[in-house]
Amino acid sequence: MAAVMGPVLTWLARPWHAHMRAIDLHVLWPVCAREADARSLDLDCAKAAFAQHCFHDPAWLALGDEEIIRRIDALEHPVRRSCQTGQAPVALNPARAPDRCDVEGV
Repeated sequence: MAAVMGPVLTWLARPWHAHMRAIDLHVLWPVCAREADARSLDLDCAKAAFAQHCFHDPAWLALGDEEIIRRIDALEHPVRRSCQTGQAPVALNPARAPDRCDVEGV
């Protein structure tokens, strides 16, 4: 991608790509994890769904395949992570946000 865009455009795109990846991690990743849970699938299925998006998104492709894989492997379940850190669980609709963690074993 960098060869196609040129150095100036690559430099300009870098913060935008980082912003877009942050949105994906904040919005799309919790949805993937929640949908996997709803279908009684494990976290690897959620990671596979998220990877499907990442390997087709220019913001992620700019990192290179190895870095994308490393970041996806490091993902944790968003609700379990928030319960362990004491932060509120991520919810797309704040009106429906859980007020406590209802995850077994946490």
